Amino acid sequence: MKITLLRRTSRVAIRVFLTAVAVLTLGLRVAPAQDTHEEIWPELDTYVRLASKTRLFFSFRPIISADDRSFSESQLGANIEFEFAPMRNIDLTDSPDRDKYHHLRARLGYWEARSHDVSGAGVTERRIVTELTPRASLPFETLLSVRNRFELRWLDGDDAWRFRLYPKLQRDTPIGSVTFTPYAAVEFFYDSRFDEWNRTRYQVGVSVPAAKWIVPEVYYARQEDRKPVKKYVNILGLKITLHF
Repeated sequence: MKITLLRRTSRVAIRVFLTAVAVLTLGLRVAPAQDTHEEIWPELDTYVRLASKTRLFFSFRPIISADDRSFSESQLGANIEFEFAPMRNIDLTDSPDRDKYHHLRARLGYWEARSHDVSGAGVTERRIVTELTPRASLPFETLLSVRNRFELRWLDGDDAWRFRLYPKLQRDTPIGSVTFTPYAAVEFFYDSRFDEWNRTRYQVGVSVPAAKWIVPEVYYARQEDRKPVKKYVNILGLKITLHF
């Protein structure tokens, strides 16, 4: 039974991956080549529970430029988060991430990001991050979350701050004995260096738990930068989330 379930999950994950690749390819054809970049974002996220409503969150994401097949950036973060006000009358038996069914999440973290160029030089950025994410249960068993993220940033000695607003719609969808979670999201970035909303990122994806403690996810994102230069980025994301 477990082997059959694993095979079924693998087939679905492969189909989702191929669909994301097809969407990515379509996105490449839509925008002018000189203004568009392609990236792959592998990511490993890990949650470690400390108490019933408190856990640690670690994240590592290298960014691979598909243009020159090299690492263009890497990000590493360590956070602590707290959940408040659990939602009522929701069956969490098959959910690997029960914490998302709370009305409010608070998070505090430290992140480092380093950009790389072909010469090996780069810029190191350090961030103190605070987040507040209210959530609401909507009709049709849909979950809405709105992450509000404030970042204090130090970019090789220069101080700046950034605000990121990330509304997201998702729905746990059981198919047989497997629960898929498709979602759609958009993120808006306000950067103090330009004193305006300089970036928007649109994202669609799906996560499929392979076990109680491991959740693979694949997504496609389209990013539009307006400052410091006008450009577009097509992103294929491949994420693994571990729950301990």
